[in-house]
Amino acid sequence: MTPRSHPPRHFAVALALPALLAALASGPALGVPFYSAGVEGWAHAGDPDGRVCSGEHGQSYRTFPAGAFLTQASGEANGYNTCSSSGGTSRSLSSADLGQGTLRVSSAASPNDALAQYYSNAQAYFSDDVVLYLGNQQVSGLAPGLLGSIRLDLHGTRSTSIDGSRAYLDVSNLQGAPLAYLEDEDLFNGDSLVASFSTGVHFQAYLKVQTSNGEVADFGSTARLSISLPEGYSFRSTSGVLLSDVAGVPSPVPEPGTYAMLLGGFALTGMVVRRRRRGRAGTT
Repeated sequence: MTPRSHPPRHFAVALALPALLAALASGPALGVPFYSAGVEGWAHAGDPDGRVCSGEHGQSYRTFPAGAFLTQASGEANGYNTCSSSGGTSRSLSSADLGQGTLRVSSAASPNDALAQYYSNAQAYFSDDVVLYLGNQQVSGLAPGLLGSIRLDLHGTRSTSIDGSRAYLDVSNLQGAPLAYLEDEDLFNGDSLVASFSTGVHFQAYLKVQTSNGEVADFGSTARLSISLPEGYSFRSTSGVLLSDVAGVPSPVPEPGTYAMLLGGFALTGMVVRRRRRGRAGTT
């Protein structure tokens, strides 16, 4: 059975249009304020030949793309097959939390046998707008001398082979123009995705693990988002909660005028930071 593909990098704003009208009523905006959080996953323990088996069981969960304007999401699925001599299982867990800036995914599957195949998948994502301030003054467009960064650090363990697993950080300006797309398909503990910027940005962060036939991937210890700015600068988010549960990170609820004043800019660079040797093999 072929696993389902990952979600699109950008989710349809049209689905959220009615909810946006009130926010945009204060005046025209160059960009569309948008934030979201969602998860998807499944756990399967099935008969490889399609025969009826009374113990076959699979579960799935999904909150996106219907997750627009959520700040938290979570899901769990378990699969088992009592017809299997090994009594194998599969399990999937996901969560996304903008307030904490965390994506958590875990996936595990028993080894396949003659009576069952086991696989599971866990995905989590969130997105938000980051509007910059210098003191109490909103920064419109390029901020001279500013070099901030948005970073997604990966913390977890995995089997040697977890094909189909990946993480990405997708960054655009507040007008929607793409700026940086950083992807990691290895998912080693300590990997980081980092994008630098000099104005407000919209970002989407995504993490997925997929396992089968005895594989394990545990990133429940979390992929954590962070934002670094020079002294004197702060940010506000469209969600009003981005990193609000992280000590020392200012993220007040947006003022009404914020929705009508989203302006574009550009990012300066993006990179994938490796905290491991290229030749490293096996489980981290």
